[in-house]
Amino acid sequence: MASRLASASVVISLLLGIIWLDLNVPLAGVPGLWLVPLLLLILLLASLESTRMLQQAGQAPSRWAVAVGVVGLNVAVAMPMLMDAFGSGYPDNCLIGRGGLAAVGMGLALLWICLVELFRYDATRSVLGSISSGIFSVAHVGLLGSFLILLRDLGPPDEGMAALLSMIIVTKVSDSGAYFVGRSLGKHKLAPQLSPGKTIEGLIGGLLTGGLAAVLFFDVIIDWIVDDPFRPGIVICLAYGIVLTLVGVAGDLSVSLLKREAKVKDSSSWLPGLGGLLDMLDSLLFAGIIAYLFWAARLMSG
Repeated sequence: MASRLASASVVISLLLGIIWLDLNVPLAGVPGLWLVPLLLLILLLASLESTRMLQQAGQAPSRWAVAVGVVGLNVAVAMPMLMDAFGSGYPDNCLIGRGGLAAVGMGLALLWICLVELFRYDATRSVLGSISSGIFSVAHVGLLGSFLILLRDLGPPDEGMAALLSMIIVTKVSDSGAYFVGRSLGKHKLAPQLSPGKTIEGLIGGLLTGGLAAVLFFDVIIDWIVDDPFRPGIVICLAYGIVLTLVGVAGDLSVSLLKREAKVKDSSSWLPGLGGLLDMLDSLLFAGIIAYLFWAARLMSG
């Protein structure tokens, strides 16, 4: 417990510091640019954890090829920010929208993985297994992770930060609620073969705390980020919190699938008490795309 709290404190402090810089001292005058290098590093390390587990599970993806694919995909998604930083700006007449850059990046990553496997061909191993597991890792870590950049770059700068923070806060508060309720009251296993520590009582606790976190975010916290915030109705806020909680649990269990197949407890030991970076990201990877849909549909910003 002590190591878990210590690691969580370090992660939260670092994130809050980067967020403060991003809001108050934007790098090169471009909102979001402080967060991009941090996210690229996190996704790079998470991709190495993912491919390590896949290799332990009997697959043989190229770890460096997957890492390049993940980073390259997210650089493509962040290209508008990078072009703004270098003064040229993203061209208004470009037919590829900002969201479409994720699809282009994923397509190029798929091409890259296949090209690498052409030069790695070995008749003694399954090429199909290497390609499919590599593409899975790029999609799981890289494509889903890119929605963190897309959320930050969604709409006006303050609205984009609100979108990103709302997703992180709701998902992680529900994670914590599920953890503590499950430890104190949990009796009925939710997915005993995948994650023996998860309970139905913990899930209920997560749903309650996730819904409450969403309501508090749009009632209180958003005032610190957005000058003239839109306040969704309580039903929309609760729906946002509950849906993000549910998909966050699905994201957590999806990584548990990999860990069970690889026969490991954690994706790595980067963060004592918390496991690896993929363990930290698991719920956010699924929650990011759902939060993006809520915000892009203008349900959370009017």
